[in-house]
Amino acid sequence: MQIAWLRHEDNWQDVKNAAMNTVGKDKGVYPTAAWKKKILLAEHSPIRLMQFAWKWSDLPYWVSVHIVRHKIGIEHFVSTQRTDRTGVDRTERPQNAPVLHQCQANAQALITISRFAGQQRAVHQQHVPARPLLRRER
Repeated sequence: MQIAWLRHEDNWQDVKNAAMNTVGKDKGVYPTAAWKKKILLAEHSPIRLMQFAWKWSDLPYWVSVHIVRHKIGIEHFVSTQRTDRTGVDRTERPQNAPVLHQCQANAQALITISRFAGQQRAVHQQHVPARPLLRRER
């Protein structure tokens, strides 16, 4: 498994302008690192303007299915294993057959799923094999 690509555009000015709008002001100056940290920790709604996209290649099918089940605001686009699309009999493919798995999420969704994953880690020890893959996402 590897991260084929990761995309995030610097749109902190849009986040700052939206935050200023919530207090009835126009736009502000480009935010400092301290301001960025503060708004992320506060989980203020303008952080939803920040979009992230990434693609995993050669992700084992069973790991992809597990990640998709923990959607929580993340959009998933997974390559098909349908026989009519691939020409390969689906019943012949093992559960660890590699798939392409592309995702898109905003900053709030990544915070939420990270919190959820942390809670699940304490409860579900059977997910140990997927953890290294999730850590690479960060």
